[in-house]
Formats: sequence, C-alpha cells, structure tokens
Amino acid sequence: MKTLKCGRILSVLIFALSLFSCSKQNDPLPQLSTEKSLLTFGFRQAENPSLAMDYTAQISANMVTMSLPSSVDRSSLVANFSCSEKAVVKIGTRVQQSRVSRNDFTVAITLTVYAEDGSSANYTVNVNRLPSEEKKLKSFVFEKAHNPQLGYDVSCTINKKKKKIICTYPELI
Repeated sequence: MKTLKCGRILSVLIFALSLFSCSKQNDPLPQLSTEKSLLTFGFRQAENPSLAMDYTAQISANMVTMSLPSSVDRSSLVANFSCSEKAVVKIGTRVQQSRVSRNDFTVAITLTVYAEDGSSANYTVNVNRLPSEEKKLKSFVFEKAHNPQLGYDVSCTINKKKKKIICTYPELI
C-alpha cells in the first residue's frame, strides 16, 4: 500500500512537472522591422554656419534633390535627416548620424538605409549649385573682331567704387 501511495505521488509529480516544464513549440519569434525609408533630408544653419538659412530636400522615390546658393561650400556639410524607426543610415560602411556626420556633397552620394531585418534601400543624394545671384561686371572690352573701325582691342578698367567704366584709346580711331 505504501508503494502504491508513493507510486501515485511520484506519478502526480512527474505529470505536474511535465505540464509546467513544456514550452510551446510554435511561439513566434519577434518580428524584425522591414521599414527602410528616408523620411526627411536637409541642411540646417545650426550645423552649417556657411548657410544663411535651413534647406529641405525633395525626396521622390529613391532620389533626394536640392539646390544651394553658389556661395555655399558643399564639400563639408552636415545633413539633418530622419528615417524609419529602428533603421540605420550609412554611406558606404560609415554609419551616419543626423546633425553630426560631415560629408562632401560636391558629387552625388548614395545613402543606404538598412532595416532592422538587414534589408536595405539606396537613395541618391544630389546637392546642386544655384546660379550666382551676384551682379558683377568683371571686364569690359571693345574687340577689334566685332568693331572693324578699331585698329586693336580696347580694354577698359572698371572702377567699382564709382561704378564707372573708363576706356582709354588714342584720338585717331
């Protein structure tokens, strides 16, 4: 009887342990994010003192385009950007930090946005130079080729302070 009682207790214990020690085999693994979008891109004056104001780029499909004044040195700019949650942005193998990483934008750059699951999307960034708004006369010449009555080209000097062009030529022209 004692053996039977011990056997039942042992059976109950083994049954109880097997219930609590089993885990579900079909527990889903945590889903890794597949999001890999570049949401915003631009340059802020705060990180780029040569800028007169903040600039925001246009993002269309996988192209990022913007134009900066011709006076801006595009060879060393810090971008301000945002991307999908849990995503990482790289140029080549270098991880980029918004408002920290400095890059040369004189040529097109490929930004790669990596999702948490390892998939990626490439974005081509083109930072163009706007035509100069500076109105400056750099030289003034009467060329013989366009003025057959002249015996030679007449070069003039430009007085920027007085805003005058002074041409000197012999009387016998």
